[in-house]
Amino acid sequence: MSRIQSIGLILLVLNLTGCGDSGPELGVVTGVVFENGSPISGAMIEFFPEEGITSTGITDEEGKYSLKYNDRVGAVVGRHSVQITPGMAAITNPDLESNQEAPPMKSPPKTIILPEKITVESGKNNIDLKLPGKK
Repeated sequence: MSRIQSIGLILLVLNLTGCGDSGPELGVVTGVVFENGSPISGAMIEFFPEEGITSTGITDEEGKYSLKYNDRVGAVVGRHSVQITPGMAAITNPDLESNQEAPPMKSPPKTIILPEKITVESGKNNIDLKLPGKK
């Protein structure tokens, strides 16, 4: 192989590795989580796609959430099973100092699996979620 062919091959390999897939197509997902008509804070939201990695978010004081997929904003485009775990902020509170302990929990959080799958589309998705009423 000539020197020019070798350089061309090296440049081709470098170019191809630089054009790798940055991951699956994502849709930006935001919304509010409600329980008995009121927004709830401190709930962990998990979207489980039929294929791919889970996206997660935690509701703020107004019940609003935004999903993240690894280090990117959003969730994989497609159908998802959704889980909501109220009370997770006490466990995952980023405002606690490293030497502080989270306040003790009265009981472990209970994960609620929503009965219907949710579809995430390309672009922006405003998906409000309602916890099933207590019986």
